[in-house]
Amino acid sequence: MERLLKFFMVITFVSVLSVITSCDLEGLGDLVGDYEDVYDEFKQIADQTGGKITEAEEAEDVPGQIIQIIQQQAQGQIGAEIMLLIDKTGSMRDDIDAVVEGLNLIIDELPDNARLGLATYGDKNVDGSEWFSFVDLTSDHDSIKGELDKIETTGGGDWRESVFDGIYETIDRATWWDSAPLRLVICIGDAPPLTGSDTTYSLKDVVAKSKELDPAVNVFMIAIKK
Repeated sequence: MERLLKFFMVITFVSVLSVITSCDLEGLGDLVGDYEDVYDEFKQIADQTGGKITEAEEAEDVPGQIIQIIQQQAQGQIGAEIMLLIDKTGSMRDDIDAVVEGLNLIIDELPDNARLGLATYGDKNVDGSEWFSFVDLTSDHDSIKGELDKIETTGGGDWRESVFDGIYETIDRATWWDSAPLRLVICIGDAPPLTGSDTTYSLKDVVAKSKELDPAVNVFMIAIKK
């Protein structure tokens, strides 16, 4: 009798596990994903807004990638305007810390009269009013240091984040000077965009928003491999 009871317990456990596994697998793509998805979808954003995509192997590489973009795109552009946009969900804590550590070097590379701004994004579906933060373009670069130090990471929900919404809101809210010769958004993240009903804005919306100004706002994407 005891053996029979154990047999039925094992069968029941396996059946329940099978159901749970089946359900989990259906939503697994929403919880974890492949880096190739990040790269491919970030590249679409960059390509269609006149920017480029670069890769960071780990957190310590992020400041160097930002500096490289500034050197290649803004060198000699007096009055260039650059918004840093950072995914602030939990997995990005070390990347944010790396940007804080390297900010002085980043500022040193800014061309004359350049303005710098800062925005962050998470997942607007689960992070509530904290999903997005914004500090407008300013010549007071030291104030950006203080704002970086204040960034608190959020949960972010599943794997994908509000990338499209973050970029759109950043471009829309920034007070770009009419005389600016160059307008850049440098977006740093390790997860691809939410899509469909989970996002307010789509890639098409982001591209249209980036081209409303002349010169356009070019979006440069830094994809973090870790």
